[in-house]
Amino acid sequence: LGGIVKPNDGLCHLSLDGMYTESSNQDYPSISQVAVKAKEKNVNIIFAVTQDQKPIYDQLKPIIAGSETGILASDSQNIVKLVRDNYLAITSKVELIVENSDNVDVKFKTKCLGTEMKDTNKCENLQIGQSVNFSVTLEVKSCPPKGQEEKVLKIKPVGLYDTLTVNLTFKCKCDCESEAIMEANKNHPNCNGNGTYVCGMCVCNEPYFGDKCDCNKGTGTIADKEKECIQDKNTTIICNGRGECNCGKCICRERQKGTAQFYTGTYCECDDYSCPYYSGLICGGLSRGQCDCGTCKCNEGFKGKNCGCSTDNTTCLYNGEICNGQGTCECGKCTCTNPKYFGPQCQECDNCGAKQCRTHRDCALCVGFKSGELDANQCKEQCGHTTAVPELSKKGITNCEYVDSNGCFIYFTYFYDQDNANQLKVEVLQEPDCPPEVNVLAIVLGVIAGIVFFGILLLLIWKLFTTISDKRELARFEKEAQNAKWDTGENPIYKKATSTYKNPMFGKNK
Repeated sequence: LGGIVKPNDGLCHLSLDGMYTESSNQDYPSISQVAVKAKEKNVNIIFAVTQDQKPIYDQLKPIIAGSETGILASDSQNIVKLVRDNYLAITSKVELIVENSDNVDVKFKTKCLGTEMKDTNKCENLQIGQSVNFSVTLEVKSCPPKGQEEKVLKIKPVGLYDTLTVNLTFKCKCDCESEAIMEANKNHPNCNGNGTYVCGMCVCNEPYFGDKCDCNKGTGTIADKEKECIQDKNTTIICNGRGECNCGKCICRERQKGTAQFYTGTYCECDDYSCPYYSGLICGGLSRGQCDCGTCKCNEGFKGKNCGCSTDNTTCLYNGEICNGQGTCECGKCTCTNPKYFGPQCQECDNCGAKQCRTHRDCALCVGFKSGELDANQCKEQCGHTTAVPELSKKGITNCEYVDSNGCFIYFTYFYDQDNANQLKVEVLQEPDCPPEVNVLAIVLGVIAGIVFFGILLLLIWKLFTTISDKRELARFEKEAQNAKWDTGENPIYKKATSTYKNPMFGKNK
């Protein structure tokens, strides 16, 4: 707005190596420029954005014809799937658009693939080779300034080069107001004989009035007749401000000019287009319900303010019970009343992992290893949700294991794919964890060798122990022998062979 950046010129500025060269010189292209180029080149645009940006880009879909929006994972790992799914969505629908339709109201009608004729310019869920016929009605909304001109109108499908060219000639100036024609059209049948038919309209005679001079005001006034079109007698609002009074009856007008959506009711009090929407359609479309004076009247099988709630509870069944007996089914979805249970059908719980593992075991065995209780045909019919993978997904609710007859551990897991309507997915690890084969001969020889080895070892230990013990005894004996002291005293009972006597009186006479 400040003129700082040069507006995008809508042209292609590519270098020889395919790089855009004006990113530093021109502003980004506007939404209108992108829409014009998409229409001009007949291309379809896929916006791959993250979850938080999707609501913004969804607003571009009605502005840029043929555009689609997909949720891109944070690591962009689903980019191929995103492009494939949106490509299939684009190629399975056909949508007609009109170019150069000023002053012309173009209406499309088709049955698509059903039997009911609908006012729509789009058909979806088509298959290759199917054909759809559209009926196109052109209505001039206003005359050109000069009264007469020629126009070329183009009708084309979004994203394709096929074009239907319609050459129109507008002629609005007529000589219908000449005196001769007016004289000839007095008391015309189109005016119920009560007026002159002038240029497609009635000029009524007294006391008649109305579009076809079918109203007689009698001795009263037109205002008296208009009072019959007032719902609330305390006001002077005719037809609730939503229509015109014609002969005491309300002729309701469009809600918005050019939409072909009219107010209804005796006093135009009803708005059959103000009901709540579901999936972008009023009351979910005619297949679900119709808007009746601002309130959705749902068809059989649907309920809710916008008929968005299906009464079919088959999607809530699990093992023959509604929500596994642990919740209630609302709009085809389970609300678990038991806090321990969770999952699309309340089939998961904090302590029921082993039970679910047994439920999915047969499919894991037949798909991963062609074993188990299911034969090939049963496996093909019942186990379409099971795949063998080199590595188990981290989305798994519970990691299960099973030991087969060979002692091998088989690992598998299960989860509910949020990207695919919460469908059950079972993944089984391709390689089982098997114990190594037992070598009996090596074990026998090893046991014998062990016995011999430990026997010899025990003998050596015993011999060593006895040798050490003997040496200790010998050393102790020798030490005691060295320390021994022999007693040299006389034996008290020993008597010498000779006896010696002393005379006690010897020497006393001296």
